[in-house]
Amino acid sequence: MQKIETLSQGALPEVREFITRKLGCSHWVEADKRRLLKTAEVKRALRHLRCSDLSQDEAFLRKTYAGHAASINALDAARSNPNPDPGTTGSARRPAPAMGF
Repeated sequence: MQKIETLSQGALPEVREFITRKLGCSHWVEADKRRLLKTAEVKRALRHLRCSDLSQDEAFLRKTYAGHAASINALDAARSNPNPDPGTTGSARRPAPAMGF
């Protein structure tokens, strides 16, 4: 799997943050499916990462940065590869900072 750095190379910081957040959501959703239960920890992580807002946030970023090819390419890569290796960005269990939309 590709690393976050590879997926978001040249992207603006807001897009890199979104991709990290999207991967965090993917991690927690997959962990939840494996356990077949929704623990308080999983619910807290999904809420903190604002996973239910991903589609809206991605649309906002695509519209806002439509002229920034590297950012759009990064969003496209994250969409086609939703579970890349987090690489050196830290543990997937650590939530990404909240985006300031």
